Amino acid sequence: MAVVVVETIGVTTTTQRSRDRHEQNIEDLENMGKILTKAIRSGDSNPGHHHTFRRHRRNVNSSPPPEVQWRFPSIEKKQFTLEPRLRNASLDEAIQSSNKASLQPGSFVELRRHELVRHAVVLANMMVNQTPALVILLTTGETLHVPEADVMFTIPHFIDTDMARRCGPGMELDAHKLAARQAVVKRAREFERAVEEVYNGISWEAIALYSRVKPQDDDEWGEVSTIEAARILHIAPNPPIITLFAVHKHLMNQGDKYVAQSASHRQTNVFAVRPPSHVAQLKNVRKWIHDGHPLLDTFAERARKLIDKARELEKESADEIFSKPVRAGPKFNSSEREIIRLLQLSLDEFRTTQVSPYAALVPIIIKKIDRYEGDIKHWTVLTALREMGVHEPWEDMVSKNRDLMRVHGAAYMNSRTGIDKNTPFQVDPHESVRHDFGQLPVFVVDDHDAEELDDGISFETDPNDPSASWVHVHVADPTAILSPTHPIAQTARKMLATTYFVYDTWPMLPPSVGHTGLRRAESDQKAPQNVLTFSMKLNSEGDILDYKIRPGVVRNVTTMRYDDVDAALGLAGYAPVKPFEVSEKSPQPSDTSYIQPHIDNLRQLWKISEKQVASRTKRPIFTYTREDAHVSMSPKPGLHRLSGSLEPMFYRGFPQLSYTVYKSSFENGARSLVGECMKLACRVASRFCFEHNIPMFRRASSPLAFDNPADLDKVLAMRNSRGEVKANAMLGMNFASSPAEYTLEMKEHWAMGIGADEGYMRATSPLRRYQDMVAHWQIKSALLPSSSASKPPFSESDVLQIASELTKFEGVAKRLDRRHRRFWTHYYIYRYMQHMTETSDMPDPHPLRRLPAQCVALSVKEHRTMTYHTELFIPSLGLSGDLISQSKVDYHYGDQLLVNVKSVEMHIFPTLILEPAS
Repeated sequence: MAVVVVETIGVTTTTQRSRDRHEQNIEDLENMGKILTKAIRSGDSNPGHHHTFRRHRRNVNSSPPPEVQWRFPSIEKKQFTLEPRLRNASLDEAIQSSNKASLQPGSFVELRRHELVRHAVVLANMMVNQTPALVILLTTGETLHVPEADVMFTIPHFIDTDMARRCGPGMELDAHKLAARQAVVKRAREFERAVEEVYNGISWEAIALYSRVKPQDDDEWGEVSTIEAARILHIAPNPPIITLFAVHKHLMNQGDKYVAQSASHRQTNVFAVRPPSHVAQLKNVRKWIHDGHPLLDTFAERARKLIDKARELEKESADEIFSKPVRAGPKFNSSEREIIRLLQLSLDEFRTTQVSPYAALVPIIIKKIDRYEGDIKHWTVLTALREMGVHEPWEDMVSKNRDLMRVHGAAYMNSRTGIDKNTPFQVDPHESVRHDFGQLPVFVVDDHDAEELDDGISFETDPNDPSASWVHVHVADPTAILSPTHPIAQTARKMLATTYFVYDTWPMLPPSVGHTGLRRAESDQKAPQNVLTFSMKLNSEGDILDYKIRPGVVRNVTTMRYDDVDAALGLAGYAPVKPFEVSEKSPQPSDTSYIQPHIDNLRQLWKISEKQVASRTKRPIFTYTREDAHVSMSPKPGLHRLSGSLEPMFYRGFPQLSYTVYKSSFENGARSLVGECMKLACRVASRFCFEHNIPMFRRASSPLAFDNPADLDKVLAMRNSRGEVKANAMLGMNFASSPAEYTLEMKEHWAMGIGADEGYMRATSPLRRYQDMVAHWQIKSALLPSSSASKPPFSESDVLQIASELTKFEGVAKRLDRRHRRFWTHYYIYRYMQHMTETSDMPDPHPLRRLPAQCVALSVKEHRTMTYHTELFIPSLGLSGDLISQSKVDYHYGDQLLVNVKSVEMHIFPTLILEPAS
C-alpha cells in the first residue's frame, strides 16, 4: 500500500488541520526550503560559513527577506512526492507494510522511484494512513515525506540521533535547526562525492562481474548479495560501507543483468541474477532493432495475421464455453521465439526502482505489429501474446512470475511428470499404536468445491465427567506413507504450499498421496482412514482441561457443506452477493436430511465454538471485516504452457466466470464452528511440542500499536458480539504492528487471542501446507511405539531454516495472490463493460451505476496530469476505485457519495475509474 505523501513537514494526518492551513504549510515549507538551500550553497562556496548562520539567524528570527518568495518544488521533488494512487488498499496491506522494521532517524538512505535516484538523511518516522513514512532531508536541502518502500539502501547512524533531533522534523525552522540541517547536508554531499570516486574506481571490474556470478545453466536465475559482489570486487572479506554502497549502485544500474528484489531489497540486499539466455535475448533483440533487421518485419507480419484471426474467432465464439485449442500454423522460428520470450519477460518488470532493459525495446516491437493504439503498457503486451496464441486467453501476468516459477512452478512441473512415482511409500510406522475410533461419527465440513479435505470433527461427552466433553479434530495423515526424505516430500518442501489460481490449482501433493485425505460422501466412507487426532477435553466454559494427540483410524465419515450445516442449525453464515447475475427464481433450499441424524452433536460443537469466541472477546483484540470480491472460473482450464512451448494456438470461447462479493466476516456460522475447532487443535499441538521438548516453530503476532491510545478504546467499543469491527471505522487512525513471525518460543498470537502460555502452531492442513507436515513428523516422533522411539526428524536449526523459507515464500505468495485477485476482479468488470457496449439489453438496476461509495483516502494531486485523485470504496463491488477531478475536492474520511464506474484501466495494478453519478 502506498503512503499519502504530505508536502508539509510536521503534518502527521491531514484530518488534523483544515485544508487552508494545509496550503499555508506548503507555502511556509517552500519559503524555509529556499532559505536552507541558499545557506547550503553559500556554505559550499565558503567553507568558513559561520557568518552564513548568523546572517540567516537574523532573517529567521525577524521577517523573511523580500527575495524569499514561494517557489515551485524541484522536478525531482515532484517525482518523489507523487502519490501512487491508492488502488484497493486493504487494511491487510497496510498492516503488512507496517511490519517492516522502521528506519531510524540519522540513517542515510537511497531513494528510488520512477527511475529517479535521490539521497537523503532520515529526520523522523511517522505513520500516514497506517503506512510507515519518513521525514527526510534531501541533499538538495529540501524536506519531504516519503514511504519507507522507496528506500533501497540504508546506512544506519550516518549522523547521531541527537543531530537528527536538532534538525527537527517540523515547520518551525529557527537558526539552530537551520545550522544543523546545513551541517547534515554538507556531510551527506561529501559522502556522495566519496561514493562517486569509489564507484568510478571499480567500474571496469563491476562491468565484468556478471561473468563471475552468472548461473551455470543458461535458463536458470541466480542470486548475489551486495556484500558477496563487493567481496569479489574489493578482494576483502569485510568491504567498507562506502564500497558496499558503490557496488549496490553498479548492480542497480545494470538492470539488464541484475534485478533488485524490490519488496524486500532493503532488508536483504540481494539481487536476482538474470539467466545468460535472457541477457543474450536482450542483446540480440537490441541489435536487431538498432540495425533495422528485416526479421522484425517478418515477425510483425506473421503476428498481424495471427492477431486478426484470433479476433475473428473471439467474435464468432463470444457466447461459447472454451473448447480444446487448435494449432494456428507453423511454429515460430528461433529468432521469432527470442522476440516472444522477450515480450513475456517484460511482463515481470513492474516496479521502476531500476531502469528496465525492456522499456525501450517492447514499444518498438508492439508498434511495428501495428494492431494496438495508445501507450504500450503491460496490458497491451499481455493482450498481444494472447492474441498471437502463445499465451492462453485466461493467462495473466502472475502465472509467469519468476519468483513463483523459479521454485514453485518447477517443482509442480516435476510432480506432473510423475518422477516421484518410482520411490515406494514407507510402511506406516504408527500402525500398531493407532487408536481406532470405530463408528464415532466424523463430520467433514467444507465448501462444495473444496479441493482438499484435510480435517474432520467429532464430539462426545466424557463418561466420567458429565460436565465436560471431548472435541476430536481428525487430520489427514499423509506422513503415514511419506518420510521427510521421500521425493514427494522433497517436492513439497520446495513448493511449501498448494497454489490456487482462478484458472488452475498447483497441488503441493500429487493425486498418489491425495487418497490420504478424508474422502467425500460419494466415496467409500466406511473404509478405515488414517488420521492424526487432536482431542481436547473442555469444561462448560470452553476451557481446555486435558488433551491427547494420537495417530488414529476413523471409519464413519460424513461430508457436509457449510451452507447445509448453517441451514440445519438455523445459523447466519456467509452472505455472498453476485452483483452481475440476475436470478428471477428464488434459490431452492438444500436437502439437509442427511445432517439430521447428527444435529445434536453439531449443536454441541456450535455451542463450544461460541464459547471460544466469547472467551476471545474478553481480551482487548478485534478482527475487522470488509466486503471482499472474488472471481471463480468453471471449469478451471489450467495452464498448459508451463513448459515454455511457444507454438501458436487458436482458441474458441472462454470459461464461465462468476463474480462474488462476500459481505460478512469469513468465520460465521458453520465456518466459525470448524475454525474454532481447528484453533483448539493448533493450540494443543503447540503445547505438546513444548511439553515434550520438540523443536517446532509457532506463528506469533503482537498487538497493534495506535499512535493515539484512545483510538484503540474507540475500536474496541465498536466491536460486535464476535469481536468484529467494520474496517471503515478505522479510517484516519494511525497504527502499526510488529512483524508477524515464526518463532520456536511460546509467544502470544494477539490477532487470534492465543496467549504465550499456549502458542499457536499450524497442524491441521497437511495436504496443502508443508509446515503442517513438518508439525506431524515432529509430533509423531514422540508417539512411536516405545521400541521404536527416536529423535524428531528435524533439529532446531532445521526448523529455523524451514521457518526462514516460509517467511520469504509467504511474502511473495501473498503479494502475488493480491495481484492475481485484483487482476481478475477488474478483468471481469472490463469484460462486462465491453459486453454492455455490444448489447442494448441493459440490466436494471445497472451493477455499475449509482453505486454507494465511501471515501477511504484523501484527495491527492498528481503533478504529471494536474488532476486530483480520491480513493473510494464501493461495498457492492468489494473494490476501491479512483475518482478523478480537474479541480480540488474536499472529501473527508467516510464521506458517502454515489458514483458510476466510468472505465477500467487494465495496468499492472488495474483500477476502476469512477465519476460522480448524476
